[in-house]
Amino acid sequence: MMTDKPDGVLIVNPTAGRGRAGKEVGNIRRLLGGPGKNWAWHWTRATGDAERMAREAAQAGVPLVVAVGGDGTVYEVANGILATESTLGLIPFGTGNDLARTLGLFNDLELACRTLTEGRTLRLDVGVMEGRGTDGPRRFLVAAGTGYVADVAKTVNQGIRFVSGPAAYVWGAVTTLREFTPFHLTLDVDGETTEADAMFLAIANAPVTGGGMKLAPAARVDDGMLEVCLVGAVSKPTLLYELTRVFQGTHVNNPAVT
Repeated sequence: MMTDKPDGVLIVNPTAGRGRAGKEVGNIRRLLGGPGKNWAWHWTRATGDAERMAREAAQAGVPLVVAVGGDGTVYEVANGILATESTLGLIPFGTGNDLARTLGLFNDLELACRTLTEGRTLRLDVGVMEGRGTDGPRRFLVAAGTGYVADVAKTVNQGIRFVSGPAAYVWGAVTTLREFTPFHLTLDVDGETTEADAMFLAIANAPVTGGGMKLAPAARVDDGMLEVCLVGAVSKPTLLYELTRVFQGTHVNNPAVT
């Protein structure tokens, strides 16, 4: 637990971005340097560390908790501090960096650090989900999904070492499809119930997911709404074709996509 309260806590996943997050700590320190700022640093070693560290920082009253890593690190830190007075900061180094892409912070370390030192803030919507195997409600900032998209994310998170960024998700999409079969779901949106056989369901808060895929191009992180993307039980060749269009967001023109 913390004794002296710093101005901000940086929670670093040193393996994010193929280890780049850990290697760039010196540059981050330099860019965040300056008089009057007291930063505390913590390094994660395992899944769950970032959430625990973020929760401890928030409970100690730290005003700013920064996720230094990918979307998984952001997800953990967000769940650690949400419903507290702490603000989430972001220095992106992951595979997808979907929230950073949405906020215009992707691939620009200086801008990300300057955003922190200048105290720029934006109020974001937060999605809440519950499911089997979760310890109470879980919150998300980018998207939540089930079916094919969830299986692809699991494949990527388990580690594709020879590719990174959007290519990792494309590779994960192709390899996952070989064993995937459609599933049946019941969906209730704004009082209207739909039953369907589907390839996947995604609930999006941000327009970009999967390293740049515009899964829900109409989504906005600050409009008070979540976008629903439901893909019916199309053939595997059709799904692969639509995946080639998802980076432009034109897959939504297919009648099987609602």
